[in-house]
Amino acid sequence: MLTDSPFEFFKEIERHFIRARGTPLLLSPDDYRVAKGWFEAGIPLEIVIEVLYEFFTENKKFAPLRVLDKKVKKKYAIIGGGRDACRSKEQRFNFKDLEDYLRKKGFYDFIDELHIIRTDRADIYDKEKKLFSLGVKVAKRLISTLPEGERTQFFRKLKTQLAKLPLAERREMEALLIYKYARTNLGLPSFTLR
Repeated sequence: MLTDSPFEFFKEIERHFIRARGTPLLLSPDDYRVAKGWFEAGIPLEIVIEVLYEFFTENKKFAPLRVLDKKVKKKYAIIGGGRDACRSKEQRFNFKDLEDYLRKKGFYDFIDELHIIRTDRADIYDKEKKLFSLGVKVAKRLISTLPEGERTQFFRKLKTQLAKLPLAERREMEALLIYKYARTNLGLPSFTLR
């Protein structure tokens, strides 16, 4: 979601900040200064929002935006600033490792999609979004293989977390929570270009 208006940029950050924290708390003047710096640097709103959710999924305590400043800038430098070509070979994403993982799991239907993403000439940010979307699909498949009781418990907890959100915002958060669960508990490799 690109925005040319600093007001819209701040408004979206504030909306997602409140949603990610789960409690209403408006941004402070210092938070607005940090957000203004991100806007002026051309950091896409999607990167800021993703870092917000990552942080508040792991930490439920209050944190001003300045705490997230380095994380936002680092993520932007890696995926949003188009600097992929400058990264060393060790830092570059290895599609082969992901393909090997999918073969090992028997998820052959996802390999073609991975090849399409790999050869796509889209900018790095679009490629990142497609790769993450594939990661969510693989995560859902992994969760579907869990024993029924464990799967039921996961979906019950997920439903409770999503119930707190407005209906329009649930799909995005559901994808993030499914992906995080599979990464944390089921050995899902990273489907991000970081």
